Amino acid sequence: MNYETYLLKKYGYKKATIDTKIKSLDLYKKSVSKYENFEEIQTEELLKIVEIQKNKYSLNVLNQHFKVLEDYFYYLMEIGKREHHPLENFRIKTKDKKIIRGLFREKELEDLYKRYPKNGHYFGIFDVYQSRNRVILGMLIYQGLSSKDVQNLEVENIDLENGKVHILSEKGERLNSRILNLESIQIIELQKYIQETREELLPLIKAKKDTNKLFPVGERTKFSSVLQSVKRQLNKYEKIENLQIIRNSRIGIWMERYNVREVQYLAGYKSLLSLEKFNQSKLEKLKNALEKLHPSSK
Repeated sequence: MNYETYLLKKYGYKKATIDTKIKSLDLYKKSVSKYENFEEIQTEELLKIVEIQKNKYSLNVLNQHFKVLEDYFYYLMEIGKREHHPLENFRIKTKDKKIIRGLFREKELEDLYKRYPKNGHYFGIFDVYQSRNRVILGMLIYQGLSSKDVQNLEVENIDLENGKVHILSEKGERLNSRILNLESIQIIELQKYIQETREELLPLIKAKKDTNKLFPVGERTKFSSVLQSVKRQLNKYEKIENLQIIRNSRIGIWMERYNVREVQYLAGYKSLLSLEKFNQSKLEKLKNALEKLHPSSK
């Protein structure tokens, strides 16, 4: 299996993306003297090349190069040409991201859910829509799902018996797969939604009967419009700029309860750097500890 095939199968990159990555890789290969084998290069030698490249490229571009190198050395390990990765998760620290402000606390999130109406207007005609939206809101509040996560959920991803929800990520997607706990307050409503409400909803929205989507939409409806309806109802009693603030709030709460590796898993982030905006001090302590053990573990 060549490198191009590996990138396609492993990450699902498009042809243009693969070509760009191979071009960046060639840049580093050419930086190695003819007496060295790039496939066997060690961390120290690689960092010397990086120092030279820092004069030509911005830190953000260099970090993109690191991702290219990271993929390549994983490929070499995959085909048995390397045993160790010289730059796993290595990044040059750029300017600190601003910590997100204005997040909801636990009780405030719970109040958002409790206050969200169970019944629709017009004498119950829109009860099914309201029930669906309430279940979606629960996923945002308690599991901290992204909009894409919610959209991708299928009925079989919900394990009511064990109180779990399986978040599956396809190749090339921004977040990782993970398994999260459902709260007891969600399980009864989810069970009713799956067994009754969803079945009533299918003909109303003119969705395909064989769809496996937990939250199906009609052929001419975008899922973003469903999320907008959730937000409109929320704004009647709590003004929020967007639904992302709910996910951010849940991650912020996790940061206070768990170690950053656990939060990284729960949030689905591929890199610890994504958590910088939530708790800078906690991450700095982790980075310092890792630095003492291994300089390339940032």
